[in-house]
Amino acid sequence: MEPLPARTERPRPARGVLALVAVVAIGGLVRDAIQLVPWRKSVETRRIDDEFAELIHALPPDRELGIVVDEPLDLNVTYRHARWALAPRVLHPELSDPGVRYVIAALSDPARVEELCRRRGLRRVASFNGNALLLLVREGS
Repeated sequence: MEPLPARTERPRPARGVLALVAVVAIGGLVRDAIQLVPWRKSVETRRIDDEFAELIHALPPDRELGIVVDEPLDLNVTYRHARWALAPRVLHPELSDPGVRYVIAALSDPARVEELCRRRGLRRVASFNGNALLLLVREGS
């Protein structure tokens, strides 16, 4: 009888590599399991396009508009939503560009519109969403 051929050792991956793969796999499983847990009971959503639909149809073809709000811009939800809904138009805050003819006003107190128009040389063209949004134009335009 002939002797059996010598057994060749196959290289085995290092234990550290196997441990690393196991840790990454377990981390992925934990992340997926966390996604299944309902952390919040409900999430409030709004259709921004519906909120600005009337205004969008009334806007002139100008690509640049001014916007006036009475809260800091980084805190004003209406300003952030308007930037999204009115894209690709560019919104210039606080009438910073003198070449802008049309201005959108989103004021928490619509009664202040007349004062704003008088102070900034604007005229009301139309109002939307119960005076929550106003379209104004610069006098002489």
